[in-house]
Amino acid sequence: MKDYPTYTLKNYLMITATESFDKSLEIEKKMKANGATGEEIQKAIKFQNPYDVYVTTSDEILGDTYTEYWTKLLGEMPKSNWFDRGIIEIGDIVINALNDPKSYKFHKFTVDVGKYAGQPAWRVDYWYRAKNAFGALILTHHYFYVRHGKVIGMEEPKD
Repeated sequence: MKDYPTYTLKNYLMITATESFDKSLEIEKKMKANGATGEEIQKAIKFQNPYDVYVTTSDEILGDTYTEYWTKLLGEMPKSNWFDRGIIEIGDIVINALNDPKSYKFHKFTVDVGKYAGQPAWRVDYWYRAKNAFGALILTHHYFYVRHGKVIGMEEPKD
């Protein structure tokens, strides 16, 4: 037998798509025990299509979209906030670690969700050009992990 998803009817009654609605007395008893009004009970009994039943989803709790969900969990998504279109919190860390800080030139960044030390965080793939120890201008990148506007870690790329 195929399993069907479970739906909640206004948090009063758990039913599945395989249950029959001709069990109106059982439905009425369960809903009365959980404090439902007569009108709500009648509505539940009248439902013929299980997909008309109210479905509790995470969208109501955490947001409609991928970005809204992660924003509520991890804080605002990192975005360009510096004169060169980079991210100031990350740019400061990069510039302070360079051999020649004046050679720094931001290139691009991308943001997705990753894990750092077992915690979910915004993973920023931050690309920039700078001079290495030999004076050659090279393009490089690092992964920075951000939660609630603060950098919590950095990883070297594994390529």
